[in-house]
Amino acid sequence: MDILIKRIKQWRYDHYVTQQQLADRIGCPRNTLQCWETGRRSPGCEALAELCRAMDVSADWLLGLSKEPGRCQALASSREDTASDTDSFRAVAASSKESMADCRDSIADSIAE
Repeated sequence: MDILIKRIKQWRYDHYVTQQQLADRIGCPRNTLQCWETGRRSPGCEALAELCRAMDVSADWLLGLSKEPGRCQALASSREDTASDTDSFRAVAASSKESMADCRDSIADSIAE
């Protein structure tokens, strides 16, 4: 987690952001961010995602898996894309439900014979 600590501190320094300002952006107390930066605690998955969004960097970069900061993919997709994906998932779910009902009826018919 040393790389995470360094990258959070460096990003704040490069962007002239205080611990309090970053903590406000991600919705956590300043002392929580301070604990992350000193290595006393590590952010969980949700907090890591919030850090990526607030800093507009990729999780890969923040965790040291990439040398380039990249952009937070959550910010890259638009609300329209998300709505479209949701509609697609709903259509697939409805189709699957109908297929399951047909299959169930077919099995019931074959058992009844």
